[in-house]
Amino acid sequence: GEAFSLHSLDGRFLYISPSVEKLHGYSKEEIIKLGSFHAHYPEDVHKVSEVLEKLSKKQDSLTVQYRMVHKNGSILWVESICQSIKNEEGTVARISMITRDITSAKLLEVSLKQSEEKYWALVMNLPTGVVLFDTQGKILEVNKALLEILGSPGEETTKMINLFEFENLIKSGITDDLKKCIIEKRVINGQSEYTSKWGKKNYLIYSAVPLLNSDGEVTEVIGNVRDVTRIKKAEEKSQQQVDFLNLVINTMQEPFFVKDEQHKWIMLNDAAIEMMGRSREELIGKSDYDLFPKDQADVFWANDSFVFENGSNVNEEKITWSDGSERVIITHKQLYTEHLSGKKFIVGTIHDITELKKTEVKLRESESKYRDLFDNANDFIFTTDLNGVFTNANKAMLERIGIPLNELHDYSIYSFCKPEILEKAKKITAELIANGNVLPFEIETPEIDGKSVILEILARLIYKNNKQVGIQGIARDVSEKKLASIKLEQFNRDLQEINASKDKFFSIIAHDLKSPFSTLIGFSELLLEDFDTLSKDEMRDYVGIIRNTAKNSLVLLENLLAWSRLQTGRMAFNPVKLSLAKEVESTTNILFSLSYRKRILIDNQIDKGVYIKADQNMLLSIMHNLVMNAIKFTPVGGKVTIACECIHVDKNSKNNQPKAEISVSDTGIGMSQEDISRLFSLTKPFTMQGTDKETGTGLGLILSREMVEKHGGSIKIESEPGKGSIFSFQIPLFVPEQE
Repeated sequence: GEAFSLHSLDGRFLYISPSVEKLHGYSKEEIIKLGSFHAHYPEDVHKVSEVLEKLSKKQDSLTVQYRMVHKNGSILWVESICQSIKNEEGTVARISMITRDITSAKLLEVSLKQSEEKYWALVMNLPTGVVLFDTQGKILEVNKALLEILGSPGEETTKMINLFEFENLIKSGITDDLKKCIIEKRVINGQSEYTSKWGKKNYLIYSAVPLLNSDGEVTEVIGNVRDVTRIKKAEEKSQQQVDFLNLVINTMQEPFFVKDEQHKWIMLNDAAIEMMGRSREELIGKSDYDLFPKDQADVFWANDSFVFENGSNVNEEKITWSDGSERVIITHKQLYTEHLSGKKFIVGTIHDITELKKTEVKLRESESKYRDLFDNANDFIFTTDLNGVFTNANKAMLERIGIPLNELHDYSIYSFCKPEILEKAKKITAELIANGNVLPFEIETPEIDGKSVILEILARLIYKNNKQVGIQGIARDVSEKKLASIKLEQFNRDLQEINASKDKFFSIIAHDLKSPFSTLIGFSELLLEDFDTLSKDEMRDYVGIIRNTAKNSLVLLENLLAWSRLQTGRMAFNPVKLSLAKEVESTTNILFSLSYRKRILIDNQIDKGVYIKADQNMLLSIMHNLVMNAIKFTPVGGKVTIACECIHVDKNSKNNQPKAEISVSDTGIGMSQEDISRLFSLTKPFTMQGTDKETGTGLGLILSREMVEKHGGSIKIESEPGKGSIFSFQIPLFVPEQE
């Protein structure tokens, strides 16, 4: 409603209506005590002062719009109608003001202006050509894209170009369609091969939309022109790729096939046809029951059903080949779902491993012989890490040193060197690591079982992924036999773990990138197919969806790549002394625009005297993810608090490194214990929609946990629905002795 007040010429309140108190948020007594301009936005005080001055001199009535600061801190836009009140002598004695809240209207006005500016900027910068011309062919407005498409000579003034007289348009037949649009008063769509003034040939799709006045007469025409030359060429290239793909599939030496949801073959390559021993016509559209005995078909059908339910399957089977021979095969089957129709297919390959199985048997026999040789060799065979700590040894060596295999890792090669040759042994080890090899050398061991022996040792480095990981050696007792023998072994103990990490990584990529790319392709195809029928608002919505999906996909891809670098050890880890308050401030500065837009207060309570030892890039990534999530799930007007507690532990404990426990708490929507348990799933990253419909990938927290664990800490979560959340983690404190 409207608020009435009465003022002296210097602005002091003489009368205040109850609606004024409601508008200000202050009581009548508070308003009088705080003064006339207290509630006015500082930068707008001059506007009201100028109005008062004008009313006190000449003007009878003036209207002014300005900002006010409500008692709760919010900023309002108001409009005041100011009227001068004169006394009997005709002199202005008082001023009345009727004030109303116009915040909503003002924000709408600003929004409409920004929308109009954005729309015009969008039109002028569209890759699609847009032109507005009159019924005589004279250009009224045109964007740069159209001039580039038409190849208009640069020396001509845009407004002087007449579309009905432009020779290249006339030759292409486009001019006739533009005139037809005016004559028939209807939308005209067309396509044409167009040659620009510079001789460049393009393929154009265009439309002309007549603008009618109240009398139904055409006054202007909007033209829309799109250069689809690249699309036409892409279609031709796509067909070439399809032909090439068919060629590649049919030149594959291994059978390849595709089945539909009815378990029927819809595609087989030449190798598959040869394996089956039947023509392609006899196989396409047939199921296993049409071709194999029932008991065998039952097995094949069950395997296919498993793929439709679970996504993939690998089977080792025995089959009879078309030549009558019995073969051992491995069939790899993967489920494929067509994103538009939703139809499901099985894509499979068949690998003949008959010869491989025979080789495998021979390898097992060879491995057994090798193990017997390793354990029963008279020479001492051993492996160590780069520090010389034993990791493995054969039976002869274990019996010689009198240590069981399960306790071997408690000893190093230096444990069996005499004091006088200890430095020599360390020097040889350093030389081996530095140069990659050393000549055979002799070491005299301490007395074991009452005697010492001289060992001739041949040592070499063990590499994994081109990185030094250990030392392998063969020691022969030359004090009695003086024989030289070299036996080297290299083991890749972490192969299974690496493969597991790789599988998890590709599983995440396959799961999380499929959906956004389906969205991108789907909406881009809608734009392509329905371009001429879509309204500009619909186009803008589609483009917005594509843009947001692409941005989210980029964040997802960056998180995936960072996670992969962390898993494979290619992400550098360089902990240094850091000011925690400064790093947190850096994070809040970056996220200021997000918190400001939702009017969320970020309270950095970190003491400036707290220093930690951490990798700066990883710390910023952790803080960025946690604070951004807090903002995302906190409603407008909420609060995010960042605090720290220093944890000092017993110096006699095993891990006595003091730590900083950093917490990020919010007043947001919170989450259930069930949701918390799903946050760090690698197989299916969990994400929720923010309070402002913000979206995410679910990988930020997973990456943050990996980085926290890299620092020797862990992430703890406390939350309840509707009561906000607290995410806390530990980072080592910096202690002066570490400098």
